[in-house]
Amino acid sequence: MKTNDYSRFKFLKQNRDLKEKNVLKIINSIKEWGIIPGRPILVDENLFIVDGQHRFEAIRRLGLPLEYEIIAGDIIGKTMALNSNQEQWKVIDYINSYSEQGIDCYRLFLKFKEKYDLSLETCLLLSVKRSLTSNDIRKGLLFTIPDDAEYIATFILTMDNLNLRNSKSFAGALITANKKLSKEQMNIVKLNSMKIPKMSNVTDYLVVFENIINYRKRGTNLIKL
Repeated sequence: MKTNDYSRFKFLKQNRDLKEKNVLKIINSIKEWGIIPGRPILVDENLFIVDGQHRFEAIRRLGLPLEYEIIAGDIIGKTMALNSNQEQWKVIDYINSYSEQGIDCYRLFLKFKEKYDLSLETCLLLSVKRSLTSNDIRKGLLFTIPDDAEYIATFILTMDNLNLRNSKSFAGALITANKKLSKEQMNIVKLNSMKIPKMSNVTDYLVVFENIINYRKRGTNLIKL
């Protein structure tokens, strides 16, 4: 089927956002080679675009006839499968999609990330990846954000050493330390954050934490992380 009435078609919220560079790349390709026949835009019964949203946008801007095909079935599942076979979906693409589908834990994660504005990897480590792997996230498995996630995120944001804010290893060390140290001892680490150099792994950060806590201590009172 073909049409020039682009207003009939809608974008799925669960799909990835349009990337302008991809649209421009397709526009240039169409100008040079034309539209490849036999590659219709795939839509569901309500004309939501399942596959080909970048091609749709390029064709719309060029004012060319749009070839489309209606498919039925698990639309969201097909959208993810089709996209993953073209340009690999990132973990955040899956999280955004599941959030748009109304799955609470993924919506809560995005609110957590927006609130604390830490790197994606740090936010994932503090909240999601303590119970799920990346493959679990792709499957849409459910999770609960740990009780200490907000405390550790606040700890990171309120310490003086800005160089450690988006260190995944540092965040991992804080998760481990928080299970073994009192809040008073954690506060000592925070107050001495400027003495903490960038380290390459969790273990090395824990050694630094030990040195800070154990400063001028002797014997059985030494903390071991």
